[in-house]
Order: sequence, then structure tokens, then C-alpha cells
Amino acid sequence: MEGLVVFGIVCNVIQVVDFGLKTISKGREIAKKGATADILDAGFIAQHLDELGDALSKSIPTPVPNQKLSRSDQQLVDIATKCRDLAKDLSLEVAKLKPAQVAKKWKTFVRLVETLWKTSKIEQMKTRLEAHRRTLDTVLLAKLRCAYGSCFDP
Repeated sequence: MEGLVVFGIVCNVIQVVDFGLKTISKGREIAKKGATADILDAGFIAQHLDELGDALSKSIPTPVPNQKLSRSDQQLVDIATKCRDLAKDLSLEVAKLKPAQVAKKWKTFVRLVETLWKTSKIEQMKTRLEAHRRTLDTVLLAKLRCAYGSCFDP
């Protein structure tokens, strides 16, 4: 039984060392770049999906007052709006983690703690945004198929 206790303690020490090394690495990255690469990438992706969703929504012609949009056009508008909303939310979260200026050691530490604290929320938002982007891709592909072949739109 003592062997298992020693093994458990060794595993716990390894986890603490691993966490410490990852934390130090992220702290250096924040001090150098202002934010971690994951956060910067998430902000970049969110900004571009917001712009693309806006352009896509504007590209769909508005119907005559007594007409409705076709089903595929309405799906595009709906999913583009959801993508834009999620992208804006993600951009706001990322902006909170980006410093306005070069930070001192204490501010870098505070930013590191905030980053570690919000990582799961940002990852969840990225996952939701990715799911909406895939849905948008599918709707666009169906719309292209409709334009160049058989169409399922009523």
C-alpha cells in the first residue's frame, strides 16, 4: 500500500510542476505580447467572422414589403446574425484580456490570473462560434447548390 501512496504523491508533484511551468510560460508570453497566442488568435478570428457575417447579411437583397425572404436566405441571415453576436461577445472578452499598454510585473501577473480564470469561458465561446460557422458553411453550400443545380428551397 505504501507504494501506491508514494506513486500518488509523485503524480501530484508532477502535476504541480507541470502547472507551474505552463503558468510561467503563459506569464512570459503575456509580458512579451500582451496576451497569450490563443487569446490573440481568438480575437482575430472573432473580428473576421463578425465582418464576414455583416457583409453576408448586407449582401442578401431585402424583399418587397409584402414578400418574405426565401428559406435559404432567411437561414443565412439568421445564422450570420448569430455568428456576429457570438463574435462580438468573444471580441469583448478578448479585449478585456488585452492590455492598453506595456504592463509591469504585477499587472502581468494579474492579467495572467484573469487569463487562466477566463480560459474555459473563452474556449466555450470559441466552440460555439465554430459550430455556428460550420452551420453557416453548410447553408452557403446548400445555397450554391440551389444556384447551380437542383434546389430544395420552396
